[in-house]
Amino acid sequence: MKNISFIFYCAILILLTIFSYAFIDPNLFYLKEIYTGFAFQQKVLTTIMYIFFLLILFGFYFFLIYLSKKKNNSTK
Repeated sequence: MKNISFIFYCAILILLTIFSYAFIDPNLFYLKEIYTGFAFQQKVLTTIMYIFFLLILFGFYFFLIYLSKKKNNSTK
């Protein structure tokens, strides 16, 4: 379970990095075929996706806090 959640967490961080980098440089020549100004044309969908990424990251944060408390309680 921990390995799967760690891999999923890393994948979300990589996706968020690529997603947020698209806002910085809209003229990416290597992503021009995929990106094509999506962030500026679909503002509502982009906002929903960004909030979704942040909610997943907060969920992982609370999950890791839960695991650390559970681990501390089990060793006592």
